[in-house]
Amino acid sequence: MPYGEPTRALCVCVCAEGVDLRPPPIIYQGAQNQTLPVGSSALLPCLASGEPAPVIFWLKDATPLTGRDDRLVVLNSGALEISR
Repeated sequence: MPYGEPTRALCVCVCAEGVDLRPPPIIYQGAQNQTLPVGSSALLPCLASGEPAPVIFWLKDATPLTGRDDRLVVLNSGALEISR
C-alpha cells in the first residue's frame, strides 16, 4: 500500500444474551523500536488494565513466544525480556 493511502478496517462483534459486554482492556504502554548495543538484552514493556485483569502474552507470526526459546521471558509485569 503506497504511503498516505487510506486504510480500511473491519470489526465484527457477535453478542449473545448473557455475554459479558464490558469494554476491552486498555493498553497504556506497548513495545517500541529500540536500538541496542550488540550482546545486550532488550526489554519490551506492556502495561495494560481492565476488568477482569488482562492476561498478556506475546506472539510472533501468530505463534506464542513462550517455550520456544530460553532467551525469551515474559515477566510478571507483562514485559518481554529478550536476553543475549
